[in-house]
Amino acid sequence: MIVAQQKCNAAGVPDLYECAEAPPSSTGERLAARAALDMYQLFQRGCLDTTDAGQCEALVEAAYRKASAQQISSP
Repeated sequence: MIVAQQKCNAAGVPDLYECAEAPPSSTGERLAARAALDMYQLFQRGCLDTTDAGQCEALVEAAYRKASAQQISSP
């Protein structure tokens, strides 16, 4: 999701939903956005089977922050 967000930001389309609907390009932001959104939906469906929506969103937010922090600290 982070890579997709970065690609979409670089393409000037920061909203992942809009980016997923953008025309195809050689930089791959559309494909990255679609893959990220598909994976998010799969996670959400599985998560909602075991817990409530608030906890699912908290898990996604925590994972996103952790991945962002790791990416920043990586050379």
